[in-house]
Amino acid sequence: MLPSEYIQEGWRQGAEARDIDGNPCEPNDGNARSWCSTAAISLWPDEPQALEILVEMAFLLTDDDRILDQETAEHLIAEWNDAPERTKEAVVATLQEIEGGVGVTAAAMAL
Repeated sequence: MLPSEYIQEGWRQGAEARDIDGNPCEPNDGNARSWCSTAAISLWPDEPQALEILVEMAFLLTDDDRILDQETAEHLIAEWNDAPERTKEAVVATLQEIEGGVGVTAAAMAL
């Protein structure tokens, strides 16, 4: 699944992932039913593409030209994801924009 599809299935704030009962769990746990933005990105099977999505999303969210490493990008996205005014729809739309920009598609995953 694309990162945006994970969020469409279930979105979370304040934890990487949660199970059906709302308990925190690992993003790749078979019981996970909702994910934060960074967790959804981390599940993309192509690690270089996942990192590209992560960094591009951080650039988009900060509108900053500084060099971002993975840790900084994850932190910026987590803060954005967990902002009280954030909505699932905004997260999905942002991820879809980034996925399109870096050429990530469900068809590419099947290859």
